[in-house]
Amino acid sequence: MPALLRAAVFVLTIAPAGCRDDGSAHAPTPRTAGVITHDEVMSLLAPDPATAAWPPAIPDLPDLSIAEPQVRSRITEAHTQLKRQPESAERWGRYASLLDAHSFAAESIGGYAAAARLDPENFRWPYLLAIRLSADDPEASLTFFEKALALNDEYAPLHLRYGSMMEARGDTAGAGAAFRRGVELEPNNAHAHAALGRRLLDDGEFDRAKSILDRALALDPRSRPALSAIAAYYRRTGDMKRARENATRAAAAPPGGLDDKLLAEVQHSGVSSTAALRRILKLKRAGRVQDARQQLSILIRDNPQSAGARNRLGEFYLEDGDYLRAVEEFKAALGLAPELVPARLGLALALARTGGLAEARSLFEAVLADHPTSVRAHNGLGACLAQIGRIDLAAASFGRALELAPANEMARVGYGKTLYYLGDYERSVETLLPLAAQRDRQPDQTMIDAMGHAGLALMMLGRDDEAAGLLADAVSAAPSRQDLREILASCLITVGRDREAVGVLEQGLRLNPGATQQAMILARLLATSPRDDVRDGGQAVLLAERLAAATRHENPDVLGVLGCAYAEAGRFKEAIDATSKAIEIARAADGPDLLKTLREQLDGLRAGRPCRQRR
Repeated sequence: MPALLRAAVFVLTIAPAGCRDDGSAHAPTPRTAGVITHDEVMSLLAPDPATAAWPPAIPDLPDLSIAEPQVRSRITEAHTQLKRQPESAERWGRYASLLDAHSFAAESIGGYAAAARLDPENFRWPYLLAIRLSADDPEASLTFFEKALALNDEYAPLHLRYGSMMEARGDTAGAGAAFRRGVELEPNNAHAHAALGRRLLDDGEFDRAKSILDRALALDPRSRPALSAIAAYYRRTGDMKRARENATRAAAAPPGGLDDKLLAEVQHSGVSSTAALRRILKLKRAGRVQDARQQLSILIRDNPQSAGARNRLGEFYLEDGDYLRAVEEFKAALGLAPELVPARLGLALALARTGGLAEARSLFEAVLADHPTSVRAHNGLGACLAQIGRIDLAAASFGRALELAPANEMARVGYGKTLYYLGDYERSVETLLPLAAQRDRQPDQTMIDAMGHAGLALMMLGRDDEAAGLLADAVSAAPSRQDLREILASCLITVGRDREAVGVLEQGLRLNPGATQQAMILARLLATSPRDDVRDGGQAVLLAERLAAATRHENPDVLGVLGCAYAEAGRFKEAIDATSKAIEIARAADGPDLLKTLREQLDGLRAGRPCRQRR
């Protein structure tokens, strides 16, 4: 097995502090102050008035103790007005929308349900209720989407959201019909065309899918859903070049999203720094960087003492890659609210990114002491431990995160990678393949990591053909990842597919002419392949001489390759000289394995034999 595979570097991206995952430390409890339970919601909407919970009881205010002053004021005022007019659908809807806009999503559900009961002809209330129920209660969500559709069949976002829910349920015909209706209602909506095109592609209607997706990209050339879907189309039709091109464009495209005026109204009612930051990020992603900076200045000016604002600002810098300023803001937030868990996690992550692994580890461990089920803290701790070489402890931390949240992809990849480094290749493959082998989604960085390490583990198990296929997919999804390209080339060489390996390496060098490890692998392959149609002594010499010059003729590995290249070109005296010098350097550096290989190479060269790989 090539040394390259044994020396892979452990790197894991930790989710930004603003992103919740399953089991995060600040997840709401099942019964929070101000929440109407699921059964109470369903009772509010019971078709039989005799069984309905009526009139609806006004819930207590949720816990607003850590909310910003302007948020507390606005929600409290809406609650007071609701108590004055408890039979007003508008008051219930307004109160629910304010809760929704300020991250009290669970508390907003009862308000939307009451509004829907009081104003049964207005589709917006069952629609917003369906959106809020979609993650935790898909069946109830579908019921309310259908109620909204019965009231208004003319709102395209409603059809698109309903179609996505039907698709998740497995009703592909129903999903297709909903997406077609969305396109019919908004023929210039790129998002609608992308959804329909992807559905047709999954149904095997390739020609129709291509036509619809082309239309989506004509409407919006930077539509990430359309670019991802057209990349999938080209993968399935075997045009890997275009698949890679569109996958790369999709990765660089802004996240975008569904243009939903009703939901936007809810979000725009937010007065918190979080809502302001959300608008700032939207401006930034739309390319309006100057406007985003101006709004950020206003946010800082208006909220200098808000722990929430400073925390969100830290998250902004964290997402932007400005880790030192992120550290400053998270520390400022903790100075105002020492127990603010998102800021503690954000600070730990920012410190880890700046090399402060010991302090980051302590912070993650402190959070876990208070919140032992925080998946984000387990993931962060696992990454820190892996980077300082405590792979066994890292595996335990990632394993606990995956146990708490089996759908958490970061935990899955972290656990699978640590199992690989511990030599448990079977369990590594078993852990990573459910994510790595997915074919119907656009690979992101987490999935690409899973593909790469699953490929490595498969190679270690001798399942080289499977490994090569998976690694080829990873390189296709991330053509600039030099490490994956090198591993793929090594895998292809191991299974005797030298010509393919040459193509992979040559493409890598076109993308990055300074990729010295790839140049080394290619030079060696061109000089030593057992296949006559692969060897090229002249090209091998050219590559190896460049590498030797770049390393001042002081790298014994490079000089060894140069010796092989000279031999393939028939220049045996120079081959012997280069190999002899490599032996001198290796002897001084005390490299016994390399020294043995070089001595065997020198014996062959003195006997007039060129270097050849043996398999």
